Amino acid sequence: MPTIVYLVHGMGCGSADGSAPKPGSEWHVPVKAAVEMICDRFGLAKREWLEPKTTTLPKQRGHDALWFVPVSYHRVFDDFRAKSTDRQALLDSLKIPNLQFFDPSNPKKNEFLWKNCLDVLLWWSDLVETRPWVTAEILESMRSVDALSDRLPKSTRVRRIVIAHSLGTAASTYALRKVGSTPEYRAARRVERFVTLANVAPFLLDESTDVYAAPMIAEDDDTLLQGMVNARHEWDPIPWLMPWRHWRVENAGEWRPRWEQAVQSGQLLQPVTRGIVAPPGSTPSAFDVHAFSNYLLARETAPLLAAMFRGGAYSSSELAKIDWDGAWNTQAVQFRCAGDPLWDEHLREAVEQYADESDSRQTQLVARLLRAAEILVAQAEKC
Repeated sequence: MPTIVYLVHGMGCGSADGSAPKPGSEWHVPVKAAVEMICDRFGLAKREWLEPKTTTLPKQRGHDALWFVPVSYHRVFDDFRAKSTDRQALLDSLKIPNLQFFDPSNPKKNEFLWKNCLDVLLWWSDLVETRPWVTAEILESMRSVDALSDRLPKSTRVRRIVIAHSLGTAASTYALRKVGSTPEYRAARRVERFVTLANVAPFLLDESTDVYAAPMIAEDDDTLLQGMVNARHEWDPIPWLMPWRHWRVENAGEWRPRWEQAVQSGQLLQPVTRGIVAPPGSTPSAFDVHAFSNYLLARETAPLLAAMFRGGAYSSSELAKIDWDGAWNTQAVQFRCAGDPLWDEHLREAVEQYADESDSRQTQLVARLLRAAEILVAQAEKC
């Protein structure tokens, strides 16, 4: 019973000039290191990393085998950035009204916006080329590895987990809805757990029909998802782009009773994470409050992920022996801010104020996205 784990990245995984990332700087390097640390600590030895479009059947095929698949789609954003060095002209081509993107007084903020926030704007606004391309790339990566599992003996049960981060939560939700509408697909490719880290889907999709509606409901009946974990970080401003629309059961409209049942049955978990760490060998920054690897390694999420990978919960005695809190404190690299000893309190206060700033529901997504960038850049400059 192999378990396929699809890891779908978020914003900012390409380059500011559109060039290919240098070897060792790819987005999946710290993500892989974080997953490896979790697997090592929780005794998950039989694992293998696959290229998304490989045709080679993995060596690990037993009931406890883990196939990890990094799913990339950032090339379409890099191609856009590579079209011209005239950034303003490229922004103008998006035809987003009142788009005030650059701050002449803050080059660091501009670079963060150009490499990260531009990805969000492109996926959100370009429904003709960018979103279809991203959707096709995600689904093709999944189909190719699903096809490998079809080559196993017919009696073999295959578990599927999708872990998506940031922009990847919206892109994965959109892609899975596209294919999950047919009973045949749901029966053959059901997702045992859909894990959303820093979920932005409600801000970029229609919240009532695309985010909470069937088949994207975590329950035992004829839906695509058997279970869901929706995690946010206490100090991360990105999940609060539009607080009145952030992912929560109370916002599910007519689907709310079914999501409430998912909470009661344990099929929907909603952890809140804290702290900033990076995998061994890395150096975390203030920006890593939003990092994929930071969400994976969090004390509140890593044990949940390990139990998913294993296919069953760990006992209290096993967890005591594993001591993930100890590993988080000693093996992961802790973020330190020499310029602001109280950085965590200040960042939390800034995010709380940011969440309270949006009394007007007419506030544009673009303006809120730029404000979130300001918070992260300001904290990084202090450190």
